[in-house]
Amino acid sequence: MKTHTIIVSANVVDEQMRDIPGFLDRRKWSKKQKREYRERLAKAERAEQQYQLFKRHQKAVEREARRAMERAFLVRKEEIREEKKQLEVRKRTRIARRNEVYAAVSQGHDTVAKIRKSTNLERKFVQNALRWLVKKGSVVKPSPRRYKTLFY
Repeated sequence: MKTHTIIVSANVVDEQMRDIPGFLDRRKWSKKQKREYRERLAKAERAEQQYQLFKRHQKAVEREARRAMERAFLVRKEEIREEKKQLEVRKRTRIARRNEVYAAVSQGHDTVAKIRKSTNLERKFVQNALRWLVKKGSVVKPSPRRYKTLFY
């Protein structure tokens, strides 16, 4: 099988270049056209740089917003933990007051005033504890102002 070698001469390339329309052939551009082209190119490059800068800035803003949300979440989480600790402390305090009031009633202190004197608690705490103890059934209320334990 014979292979043919094709030699492309400069004339053929020139003929192909002649097929390009005149406004695309940069060899035929005037200095003004070249300058305008460079200006348009530079303007397009500046626009692209500004767009990239805007994108970087936008990502930074989004990243900062995400971090702020994470910080706010952690702060709220810590606040919730603190609230739970405070609730636990209040619960323990309430239980301790109820135990003191129950002990005072079982020792024979049968009115709110006597219970207050023996426990040194405020009136509202004594009354709340007595209500809870009566509701639970550990303490009974034989008369409107007197309290007794079920087990003497």
